Amino acid sequence: MNMENNIENNEQTGTEEKAESFGKKFWLPVIIALVAVVAYLAYAGTNQLWPFGSSQRVENQVQSFEECAAAGNPVMESYPRQCRSADGQLFVEKIDETENWKIYRNEEFGFEFQYPSDRTPYREVHETEEILIPATSTSSKVIIAENEPHVFCCEPLLFAIEVLDNQIEDLKNWVEDNYVDLDTEYRVKSRGFEIFKGADAYRMYSEFGIDSPGNIIAFNHRNRGIIIRYSDDINLFTQILSTFKFLN
Repeated sequence: MNMENNIENNEQTGTEEKAESFGKKFWLPVIIALVAVVAYLAYAGTNQLWPFGSSQRVENQVQSFEECAAAGNPVMESYPRQCRSADGQLFVEKIDETENWKIYRNEEFGFEFQYPSDRTPYREVHETEEILIPATSTSSKVIIAENEPHVFCCEPLLFAIEVLDNQIEDLKNWVEDNYVDLDTEYRVKSRGFEIFKGADAYRMYSEFGIDSPGNIIAFNHRNRGIIIRYSDDINLFTQILSTFKFLN
């Protein structure tokens, strides 16, 4: 009888020890997690992190030069101007250099583009005098020179738009036949079809050089072929090209 009681007491003691051990294993991680949460909340409250201040910080975060300047941050009077925000980000003012440009509009063939006020869209050069004859609203050829004095003495860099008498049936073959041969093939860097201002076009980029065919975009509009050709990817020509659009 005593032996049975001892066995029963030992089993009860073992069960209590197991329960106590399980309780320690269960509550210890919980207590550690609670301490970590309390510590983070204290840190987040001090530094305005989630959940206390993150949404406000995102709303107030500077995203542009204009917002940076409006917030009273220092603005450097460079060109273009620059502004450094309180968190150290640098924002550069975006300048639209074409904002005050003039507009050339060709009503006859349905297109327009912008150009600097100190340039002349011309259709040809006077035969005997150093005069650029301005293009009209019906000209089939319009040219902008990168440096106008060079037109009369040197090899000028030109941006030209030429309207053909007829539509181009095969854009690729037309460009290849008219601008590329064995002597200029090595200058061509890339070519292929693309959509230009909503029109199907064939475009060819060429390495700059005296014997280079230039950069060419060929497309059809109002049942006529139109060729845009420019000497090199200088900033002036790429800006003019970006302003080109068709008239309704």
